[in-house]
Amino acid sequence: ELGDGKAAATAFLEAGKLLAQEGSDPQEFFERAYKLDGSNPDIALALARTLLARGDAERAVTVLNPFASGPQPRNDISEIFGRALLAAHRPLDAEPFIWTLYERDPRQADEVTRMIGAMLDIERSDKALAVAHRLEEAESRRGKRREFVGLLKQHAADQHPAGADFLEYLVECYNAANREHDYCDTLLKLFELYFAAGNFLKAADSL
Repeated sequence: ELGDGKAAATAFLEAGKLLAQEGSDPQEFFERAYKLDGSNPDIALALARTLLARGDAERAVTVLNPFASGPQPRNDISEIFGRALLAAHRPLDAEPFIWTLYERDPRQADEVTRMIGAMLDIERSDKALAVAHRLEEAESRRGKRREFVGLLKQHAADQHPAGADFLEYLVECYNAANREHDYCDTLLKLFELYFAAGNFLKAADSL
């Protein structure tokens, strides 16, 4: 009522946090805070987290974009922005943010393999392959190559359509990891792809 929008926005932000701690939906208060002071990164981040949790990834991207597009965005903003881009089916835009998240915390390798799967969805197997090779090298240095292959299978190979080039890469990974069943299944997928394309020599090699 006094016209002090920034102070009111901060109060709405804190009220929203209290609601969240109680297990209630804080979005209404975060929305009011953001309307009063859209330049506050803490308010934008709180709203974006809530939007992302509710499945509104596109708006979460819009809210955080001004704070994530600078040369050195805050780590917490960079993380949520990358996850929002990924949820909005924009894996190419998400790549630098998701990779930075992984570099800060290698336990987030699963996020990178989810991004690889999203790249396969938009038929960018070239980018998916490049990121997979990069992650494989990093995880191998950590002694986690077997775990990497498992994550790749879980988040990319099993859930997303892959072209012949990516399937060939999976065959190599499964063979090196002694995953015989996955190796054979992937060779059969390769056979079907090559046969359908009329590449009978490659199809025969796969069998």
